[in-house]
Amino acid sequence: MMKLKYFISLYILICTFALYAQRAPVSNSLILNTSTAKYFRNKAEFKQKSNPDSITLPLKRAGNLLVLETTIDGVKGNLIFDSGSMALLVLNKTYFRNHKVRSKEFTQGINGRQEAIEIISVDSMMISDLIFTDISANLANLSHIENQKGVKILGFFGLELLQQYSLLLDVNQNVLHLYHQKNAKDAIKKIETQCDYVQDAEILNNIVFIWGKIGKTHLKFCFDTGAEKNVLGTHLSKKVMSSITFTGRLRVNDAGRSASEVLYGTMNQFEFGDKHLKSMEVIVSNITPLSTIYSIPIAGVLGYDFMSKGKIYIHYSDQKFGIIYQK
Repeated sequence: MMKLKYFISLYILICTFALYAQRAPVSNSLILNTSTAKYFRNKAEFKQKSNPDSITLPLKRAGNLLVLETTIDGVKGNLIFDSGSMALLVLNKTYFRNHKVRSKEFTQGINGRQEAIEIISVDSMMISDLIFTDISANLANLSHIENQKGVKILGFFGLELLQQYSLLLDVNQNVLHLYHQKNAKDAIKKIETQCDYVQDAEILNNIVFIWGKIGKTHLKFCFDTGAEKNVLGTHLSKKVMSSITFTGRLRVNDAGRSASEVLYGTMNQFEFGDKHLKSMEVIVSNITPLSTIYSIPIAGVLGYDFMSKGKIYIHYSDQKFGIIYQK
């Protein structure tokens, strides 16, 4: 629960920044991507209505969050695709509070008290032609996302739900292409040859970690489809920070407990492969607790601004990450 509260606090801080800066909030995945200290990882039963080799899912936007239409146990709404989440599925307690609680996980809260995380079972979930049954899900209060975005949010899911597939994500065309890793090997190979750049990624606990470069410094990032802006950590060197053109500083309340300042600006020297990616906005914040959660030291988070540079390719089982640049 302490982890959950940290991310809720960070989300509120970022949302406050967004309100005053008249920009979208940085990351809804940074709120809840570790909504409990432990997860029930029962595999969901999975099938498709048709075409087992590949499927194209239409994406909608809530700000720069990527959402897919879904029906979960008869309830229609939207699911956020959040590759920064280690959870299989987290559902909004508003709509699933009447589900029978299968079990509870007790964790120590930030105030020192024991607090309970409720785990439920979902009978069926449909996303286009994908059908999942018998899924374990954590419950969380996601009303703050609904209120900020003005859309019905049933929950969010992580990369684990799609681990049978290779992904080709095109946010400029608002589509997510899925290719079955066993049944569509030729299609996957063709996509990989089309990529302008492919690197060996590191996928740990269903989180994708990739390498980029700022100036001459190689840095490890979390790739996060739930992040509406890029984020850099305050711990980075002066040389890295000097490459950023800072355009503002805001004093905001962190979950109502204390006030802190957030810097924002533009990354001028970010490179991915041999490509210089210009004009990517970035927020500088303390992300040390995020590195602790992920068990990997990271320099920052690459989100929507990065995704908009081209089509993103992820091969889960081979741990490959690539990009086809927007021409």
